[in-house]
Amino acid sequence: MQQRRTGTGQVRITVNGRSYKIGCDAGEEDRIVELGQYLDGRVAELAARVGQVGDERLLLMTALVLADDLAEAVADLEAVRQTPAQSGSSQPGSSQPGSSQPDQERTTGATPHDGAGGEAGQAKVQEAAAAESERVNALASRVEGIAARLASA
Repeated sequence: MQQRRTGTGQVRITVNGRSYKIGCDAGEEDRIVELGQYLDGRVAELAARVGQVGDERLLLMTALVLADDLAEAVADLEAVRQTPAQSGSSQPGSSQPGSSQPDQERTTGATPHDGAGGEAGQAKVQEAAAAESERVNALASRVEGIAARLASA
């Protein structure tokens, strides 16, 4: 492992055609590059919809879209975690109801009479994903409207 005098690493990422030097902890360089590439892709998607409205506005709008995506994903994850906990609370062997390990055991260790519950759980996940997609599309439309108003200001 390469040690640097300050204990931090630095990487260069490119977002919307501009290069940025980013400091990070040693060993996190690859992850920061991956995140930069993801961010650049999301900025490019938004720029394709609303045009180049300036780096600052474009990055802010992308940050808002990502924040909304994260909030929705957290809410969906919480809903999915609560669903198996409710149906599996009387199952033997589910000793830690809040952790991901018991959820995985409940999913993979289902008995034949649990089949309908598994299908219902999967249907809920699919419904949540469809609802999330609709929310993201609605947010994108709102962001486009805001961008249009900002561009004309």
